[in-house]
Amino acid sequence: MATTRRRPTRLPRLTRLAPLAGTAAAAAVLVAGCGGSSAPRAAGATTDAKAAAVQLLAALLPTTDGLRSVTCGPLDFVLTYRCVVETRAAALVCGARAGTTEKPYCVAEAANAAESARRAALVATALRRANGSGRLAKIVTDVRKGGFTVGCLLGFLTVDGGRAQSDDVVVEILPVQVESGRSFWEQFSVRAGTGAIGVDKGFDPGKKAGLNGYAGCTLDEQGQVAVKGEPRDSALLPSAPAA
Repeated sequence: MATTRRRPTRLPRLTRLAPLAGTAAAAAVLVAGCGGSSAPRAAGATTDAKAAAVQLLAALLPTTDGLRSVTCGPLDFVLTYRCVVETRAAALVCGARAGTTEKPYCVAEAANAAESARRAALVATALRRANGSGRLAKIVTDVRKGGFTVGCLLGFLTVDGGRAQSDDVVVEILPVQVESGRSFWEQFSVRAGTGAIGVDKGFDPGKKAGLNGYAGCTLDEQGQVAVKGEPRDSALLPSAPAA
């Protein structure tokens, strides 16, 4: 009888994977689904916000227990993403700065809400003082008489190169004369506690004091200032120690 030769069983060919470069790439693998359904997820309101979420996830993975997801909102006007981090124990809110690899500032969701409310109250008090002084109103009405259109921005004065913020509220006006193209800036800093107002102005935007932006603002016909639109989360930077 002829003997039938068995063919050797072919093993599946293995694909060699190149090592991943950096923690951001490792986080991207987790987001893609490798590591099982329990792997933490990254999501964002835009493509760039999703990228920020991936970066934040990579930064938090080594030190955050029970990490489940990172979700970032759209970029705001001071180049910060507001990101919500879900863990087994709690929800965190983080401020992820665009274009930086610095460790993000994160606080518990309840603490974030309380600090946002406290800072909203600081802004309300500062605007009452600014409007009551008459100094801002006079400057606004004078520059308008000179043919300038006046933009307006509110924020908290930053310290330590923008890494922290004080409780001092700044009303920044940006007069522009459309016909000539002339423009300059003025900042009215309302000190927390005393209510004292300091005024600074110039032409070079690089000379302005640093701000953690809170909201845009409106200036009525009398030069009175008010918050414009929905304020951003002003608690995305840590508070500087009181002076």
